[in-house]
Amino acid sequence: MPRQANPAWADGRGAGWLTGPLHTHFVAVSAVRAPDGASRFVDAPLPSGGGALVDEALPLRRGDGLFFGAHGLTVGFPLWLSKFTSSQSDAEHARYGVRRSLAGRLLGGTDAPLPGPGVLHATGSVAEAAALAAQLSADEGGDPRVREALALGVITPPLYSLAAEVVADSGAAGAG
Repeated sequence: MPRQANPAWADGRGAGWLTGPLHTHFVAVSAVRAPDGASRFVDAPLPSGGGALVDEALPLRRGDGLFFGAHGLTVGFPLWLSKFTSSQSDAEHARYGVRRSLAGRLLGGTDAPLPGPGVLHATGSVAEAAALAAQLSADEGGDPRVREALALGVITPPLYSLAAEVVADSGAAGAG
């Protein structure tokens, strides 16, 4: 359904919970990561059987934080994924309270430049998700490696980075 025709977006704008531009990102999830100890993450199996990927692979509770990030990429996705699954990345994810991650290639129809990765992290709180989202930024407060990767042309703008809070845990989708 086109974004303009979806009545939920009009209702959200009227109620004040949807502000600014609305972006769309589609991801072919190929990696699910889960903690195994204090600062080590391991590959978790992709759900099978036709269930909802997020519900099965990324169980959420009210009050959890969500982070989504996406950007263009000029190196191969396997190289990016090797950095995403590195011990350094695991330690950073642990520092920001990441409890589980879904990652994959961005698909056509996405607002971010292609090719590129899309990542969804579940954290223990929206504050942790917001701190993580602030890192994927070209601004001074962001991770200096992001600015370096942009300068080298390894990743391409625009950078999409946002944090949200899970507002319901009834099994229905709900992030605000």
